[in-house]
Amino acid sequence: MNYFKVKTYRSQRYLDFLKTRPCAKCGAVATEYLDIVPAHQGFGQGWGAMKSHDIWALPLCKTCHTDAPDSEHNGVQTFWEGINRELECLKLVAMYLSLNKGRKI
Repeated sequence: MNYFKVKTYRSQRYLDFLKTRPCAKCGAVATEYLDIVPAHQGFGQGWGAMKSHDIWALPLCKTCHTDAPDSEHNGVQTFWEGINRELECLKLVAMYLSLNKGRKI
């Protein structure tokens, strides 16, 4: 029996906004040959396969996200070293809200 059910917040408009931003790790920008993808940050939720809310996503180029040997998906502990992920997520949310005149995410 499932006593605890959490609805994860989703916003396609916000994810589309993230795809227009440079990579949070290497600074690459989207081109016709390179895609920027939203990488959801778990921040140690411990909820198994449950993806975090969209506001906790950072833009990553495809190489940093999955392709490189030291990519985020390859489990390298030092991938985010030197980057305050929580602060970067909040900065992006603030930028989105200011560009969209406070419209909900």
